[in-house]
Amino acid sequence: MQVDARPYDSPEHAQRRRGAAWLGGKRGALAALAALLATIGVAVAGTLSTFTASGARTQTVSSGSFAFTLTDPSVGPFTTAISGMAPGDFGDRTLELSNPTGGLNYASIALTAVAEKSSLLNTDATNGLQLTISDCTVAWKQTATTEAATCTGTEKTLTASTALSKIISEGVTYTSTLASLTNGGADYLRFHYALPSASTGTAGLSSEIKYTFTATQATGGSYH
Repeated sequence: MQVDARPYDSPEHAQRRRGAAWLGGKRGALAALAALLATIGVAVAGTLSTFTASGARTQTVSSGSFAFTLTDPSVGPFTTAISGMAPGDFGDRTLELSNPTGGLNYASIALTAVAEKSSLLNTDATNGLQLTISDCTVAWKQTATTEAATCTGTEKTLTASTALSKIISEGVTYTSTLASLTNGGADYLRFHYALPSASTGTAGLSSEIKYTFTATQATGGSYH
């Protein structure tokens, strides 16, 4: 029997140990990599085997428009001046008030008046101008602004003869008499001015009145 007499820690033994350790580490790393790849493969296989289904719908929701239009008659604008009135004279101006189709219903329409230029014509309840506001189902017939406007449809009085000064101070509100309260409705209005035959102290005066219509939305709660 031959015995290896070289020391255990000889260079040859150390080299052999290092080689064995390197091979063992490499085998461990390869085993770990193989395990990782197997895990990834399982995860990918699991992902690829998941089935899904979906559906979608688009819903459009819109609000109604809130506006109305004021349209002048063909004979001349509502703003055409009424001039040269004497006690006992009259003047008519007409205007179309409409609630466009596709809009909202109104609970009320208020009319306010402001004197941008003031005189006794709009401040004196007795001697000043009196105003009557009427509604017609069709456009008023008026061949010239200096002539009377007549209704060839159905006429109704919205505001009976009232001192212009009172309309300026209090305004008027309509809650049921106007067709334009309802979406798609229209009213043909006539503003009829009268200077009382007994009027005194109103010669040579002039007033400028600005009228504003303000609509208030009807109470909500309807299904659409």
